[in-house]
Amino acid sequence: MITSSGTIKVSTKIDENMQKELSHKSFIFALVSTVLGAVGVAAYLVLELISFFTDLKGDFFAILFVFAVFLGCGLALLILLKKAASLARNSHKVHIYEFFSGYFTISELFNGEPVATVKVYNNQIVRAKETKNYFFFYVNSSAAYPVAKLQLSPAELNTLRLVFRLPADGETVDLSTQAPATDNFLPPEDPFEEFNNKGD
Repeated sequence: MITSSGTIKVSTKIDENMQKELSHKSFIFALVSTVLGAVGVAAYLVLELISFFTDLKGDFFAILFVFAVFLGCGLALLILLKKAASLARNSHKVHIYEFFSGYFTISELFNGEPVATVKVYNNQIVRAKETKNYFFFYVNSSAAYPVAKLQLSPAELNTLRLVFRLPADGETVDLSTQAPATDNFLPPEDPFEEFNNKGD
C-alpha cells in the first residue's frame, strides 16, 4: 500500500508457502535427480541379475556409480529443502518492508515484537526474481528477501519491477526520498541469513 509519506509499505509472513515458492526450481531439480538416480540403480540391478544367468558382459559398476551420485545428491537436496520449509513453518516471523527512492527498510517481527531493522540500498540487490506470489530480492547469490505481492496494487507492482530491473509495463508510482525515523540498522544479511535458496 502507498503510505501518506509516499512510500510503498508491505508485510510478508515468513512461512512454508514462501519457502516452497523460493525453492521451487531446486525442488524440481532434486526430484528429477532422485528419480533418475533410482531408475539407474534399478537398471544396474536388473543388468547384474541378467548377467548372472546369461553370458551378458559389461562394466555395469560404472552405471551404478553414476546413478548413485544422482540419487544421493537428489535425496540430500530434498532433505535440505524439507528442513528449510520446516524452519519457515515454525519461524513466527513477519517482515515489514517500506520502499523509498533508492533504498528500502525491513523491520523483522518475531511473535509480533520488533527484533531487527535493516536498511538496504537498491544497488545492493544483485538479482531479483518474480514468482506467482512473491518478489525475491537477493543481496548475494543465496540470501533473498521475500516480498509478498498480494497486498500490492498493479502500479506498486510495476514500480518494484522497474526499480529492480524486472519486466514492467503499465502505471507506476513516485517513491518518497524521505528518510526513515530510525538509523539503528543492522547489516542486511544478519537477521535473514537462514532463508537461503539452495541451487536455484
